[in-house]
Amino acid sequence: MTERDGSALIVGKLHNVSFYGVSRVQLLVDQLDAAGRAVAQRIAWLGFSLQPGESVFFDVSVPRRDDKYDVRVYAFDRKFGEAPSR
Repeated sequence: MTERDGSALIVGKLHNVSFYGVSRVQLLVDQLDAAGRAVAQRIAWLGFSLQPGESVFFDVSVPRRDDKYDVRVYAFDRKFGEAPSR
């Protein structure tokens, strides 16, 4: 967790371990209470594509720096590549 311009940010790294490229990646960010239960959620869109084996750092703004959060990949589009030419 860090801050930029007074806003709390979760900073992380996403690694594509699949054999396919991905785009339109969405993260699900759960805000957790003291018992670890989700009390609020939001979807964060990442503005990049990842080829197989690539990694990228991301940051997502959150309401409060002192709260706990869980972040996971929620959805993405798989890129199958181009058909071979004959």
